[in-house]
Amino acid sequence: MKPMKIVVRYMDGQIVKGYSEYFDPESPSFLLYEDPGGVSPIELAIEKLKAVFLVKSLEGNPEYSERKVFHKSESPRSRKVEVKFVDGEVMQGIAIRCDAQRSGFFLIPPDPESNNISIFAVSKAVINLHNL
Repeated sequence: MKPMKIVVRYMDGQIVKGYSEYFDPESPSFLLYEDPGGVSPIELAIEKLKAVFLVKSLEGNPEYSERKVFHKSESPRSRKVEVKFVDGEVMQGIAIRCDAQRSGFFLIPPDPESNNISIFAVSKAVINLHNL
């Protein structure tokens, strides 16, 4: 299996980038490597994180202006939500497995050209979640 490219954002704003062989949102932690197939991973406790971004590229495309909201004409068959995090950031997406009893939930960004494939929002970092 090819390692996933991951960008992690802590609640304090710190950002860590790397690779993971396996990310299980139900596990209390996961391992992140500096490079694919690397050694000496760091263990990240999910409860200390704001969000985990599964990305296409660790560098992203600074020239691309990502669409952060849904167009009014878009009506995906899935649950469109808006999430407000403890740091004030607001994000829209299609919610996957959204359940208050879980450690978090996945969001699919509104822009299919986004560098983010999916985002795991950690429940402890979310202060408001509502349907669009």
